[in-house]
Amino acid sequence: AGIVTKTRMVRSGLDTVYCIFSLASSQVYVLRVNLPFADPLRVVFTGGYRDFDAWSSSTGGLYIFLDSLGTNNIPRLASTNGGVTWSQRALVTSAGAHPYTVKSGVGDTAILMYYQAPTGDTISSAITVARYRESAPGTLASINFLTGLVPAGPQKDQFGAAWHSGVAWVFNTTGASGSRDIVYRVSTNSGGAFGSETPLANRPGVDEYWFDLKHYTLGAGGLDVIYYYDSTSGP
Repeated sequence: AGIVTKTRMVRSGLDTVYCIFSLASSQVYVLRVNLPFADPLRVVFTGGYRDFDAWSSSTGGLYIFLDSLGTNNIPRLASTNGGVTWSQRALVTSAGAHPYTVKSGVGDTAILMYYQAPTGDTISSAITVARYRESAPGTLASINFLTGLVPAGPQKDQFGAAWHSGVAWVFNTTGASGSRDIVYRVSTNSGGAFGSETPLANRPGVDEYWFDLKHYTLGAGGLDVIYYYDSTSGP
């Protein structure tokens, strides 16, 4: 019993579907939802976590990034059996908040984003972009960290990414509520380096936010983006 504050559904390459969710009590749980037998609800360790994100690999590896409440630590966990045991635990940073992960459309690699060195107003902090790859089932290795790729300053209440066939996209909102725009950066070397900030949606008198994005594989592959906009100058 409790208020669910966030859910994340991921599917591994072994066709296991995981529902990971957090409660207002600051606890995170994992449930394997498509097994042919009753599987218990499993707690992801015991501790206070204000946020999390997760992805799963073709080998069945499950990877969870947690945001420790009150410390700005982001630990990462890895499991090969759906969270029954955790084969790897490591600290990503002691100065971060609100991790976000997305798996590449090809291969067992992923992008991680988080607020770097959170300020009093967390959403005005810089955003770091990192890459991880699965070096063995249940084992992650970091590839590189682009610390503060999105600089501190304007409010950025949402960020996200997609990655397919060597091209990676990083998106974020910029500006306070009522004057938010959506901007992005593109990498053509799988996230090793990104180009300059480019506007996606910055119409005058319009507040643009609540975006979602996903790569597609038709043809050479590409990116689909959807977002919400709200007029601030009348109907």
